[in-house]
Amino acid sequence: MSVASKGDRSPRDHYITPIELCNFFAEKVVAKWDTIFDIGAGDGRIGRAVFDKMCRRRGPPGGRQLKCNRVFVDVKPQTEPLPGETWIADEYNKRQLEQVCSLKQKTVVVSNPPYSLMEHPYDLIVPTWSVLNNSAASGSQMWYLLRLDWLGARKRSEFIHVNPPAVQGLVTPRPKFMTHLGKNSTDSGEYAWFGWETGRDAYSCGSFIRSWIWKEAGRKQ
Repeated sequence: MSVASKGDRSPRDHYITPIELCNFFAEKVVAKWDTIFDIGAGDGRIGRAVFDKMCRRRGPPGGRQLKCNRVFVDVKPQTEPLPGETWIADEYNKRQLEQVCSLKQKTVVVSNPPYSLMEHPYDLIVPTWSVLNNSAASGSQMWYLLRLDWLGARKRSEFIHVNPPAVQGLVTPRPKFMTHLGKNSTDSGEYAWFGWETGRDAYSCGSFIRSWIWKEAGRKQ
């Protein structure tokens, strides 16, 4: 299901996550989720990878598909919905997440977010974290694929100080992202998956950076 799009994504905000990295990430967060919520979904490859892995790992005998709300949000979706998926062709706002978390469901939010959404914490990360804490079941998570230097800005320091990520998975080797021009490119920045979990105190669990070593297609290890 979709609604009319209100805008378009800036070219600098359009960079596609390698499918191998999506599958690698799905291995790390596999659980029996009630809801998978993919923000800035593009063609849905991150959320779909998580759901596919959940079905293979947690699915019932006989190949029956697990019940799971799958919601994808993007101003300009790059694919057609699969059966059981809900697509919202609009800018993200927390009301979309509140609607699916209203029943205290165990929810995972995943995203390789447009830079413009992550630059200021109150645009995406703060309202999303608030909804998960107030409306979703304990043990719900949010994960963002970000450059490591995202941690360094003063305007984000207050949130990070109060809510440090429970997991910081440094992506090794540095990924190449496909741009809106169809070219694979990278930069000098290091990337990591940053994960937060409701009901889990990052200070007490010993939050630190781990090296998540994945295999990119066509690259020798």
